[in-house]
Amino acid sequence: MSKNRYLFLSPHLDDVVLSCALRLIKERREGADIQVTTIFSKAMTVLPGLDLYSGRHSEDKKALSILGISNYKQLNFCDAPFRNLYYTSFSRIVLDRHAKDDFYEKEIAKQINALYLEYAPQTIFMPLAIGTHIDHRLTHRIWCSLPTATNIIFYEDRPYVFLPHSLNLRLAEISAMHPALQTYGKNDVLKDFAEGLKKLTLYKSVLTRKKERFRYLLWAGRNHKLENKEPKLKLEPELITTNSADDLSLIEKAIFAYKSQINMLYKNISIFEEESANYNHSLHTSSIYAERYWKLVR
Repeated sequence: MSKNRYLFLSPHLDDVVLSCALRLIKERREGADIQVTTIFSKAMTVLPGLDLYSGRHSEDKKALSILGISNYKQLNFCDAPFRNLYYTSFSRIVLDRHAKDDFYEKEIAKQINALYLEYAPQTIFMPLAIGTHIDHRLTHRIWCSLPTATNIIFYEDRPYVFLPHSLNLRLAEISAMHPALQTYGKNDVLKDFAEGLKKLTLYKSVLTRKKERFRYLLWAGRNHKLENKEPKLKLEPELITTNSADDLSLIEKAIFAYKSQINMLYKNISIFEEESANYNHSLHTSSIYAERYWKLVR
């Protein structure tokens, strides 16, 4: 009997582990053949022989090995701030798109399509681009170029999705609103979103200027108005959970292997567990850890 074969696309050297650690554990436990491919995995060359991302590559290798993943590769496109000086602020990274990224979108799509033919996965996992980081948006857009028969599942980008209403606002932006998500008080969306920008560790770390927070609130307001439009994309949600302390320990070890990033993302284990638990509560599950995925329905 042939193994299930899955391709996970990661914008950066941490995103799949941050967002899909439980899925990786469960699929590996079932004997799946998994490849993780990172799109934006290097910085600019400053001096010959000097790799600014060598440490991050080592962290990624360690994190994936903790979860039992040994098949991984990098496409070696530069992260946004290194490939284009336009991306000098967080608000530009998450809200704008430079014209030169049209070239990168086409080139990335070409390489992933070639990998799809070579690796022949049953399913491709890719980000919804919640949080709207440009590198996540470019990775998300790959789905449009793949053969129509491709089985595509989108994952929720963590910790961006911990920001209240960020999922709904992103689904509205890509015309993929799901009726089941219309469960909150509409008048509180922007207030909750603004409070989340001040409370969540990630946004406290990177969104420090009032002007940039204001731009993000304007984006939220625009997309909030789109939420009642008829969706063009149909997505089916899938929730996976665990109550295993061993699973949670593996997940935490993998995530905290990214030592260069963890201070920006969570600071410490206690904050990670608190923010994860708060999101679990929003998913209406009592499990100690949960992840939600969205299958594209053709």
